[in-house]
Amino acid sequence: MSNDDEKTRAGHPAHTPRYVISVVSRLVDVPAHTLRTYDRLGLLSPARTGGGTRLYSDVDVWRIRRIVELTRQGVNLAGVKVILEMETTRSEQQDEHGATVTRTRALIKLRTEIIPRE
Repeated sequence: MSNDDEKTRAGHPAHTPRYVISVVSRLVDVPAHTLRTYDRLGLLSPARTGGGTRLYSDVDVWRIRRIVELTRQGVNLAGVKVILEMETTRSEQQDEHGATVTRTRALIKLRTEIIPRE
């Protein structure tokens, strides 16, 4: 995700836990007990308050919508978990690649400044 994607329209970081389960249930049109099942199966891990109340972030809501999309396409929850893990790995690799490219460009620029071409 880019920095622009990391923030919601309201200006809150996308990973900030802020929705209780009843609100998320309405947002994604999924029963609360289904959200608890997703949590229990490790498909998502919402934050918890000191009292144990689940708090979901915008990223969690996006992930739930992705789970719903996949299950409506006929993918079972075990398959959904594998797909989400693969997507996360791919995203992390893309971020890592981008960082490597940025570092390489900076090194090339530095080298060019230190050792000018003749």
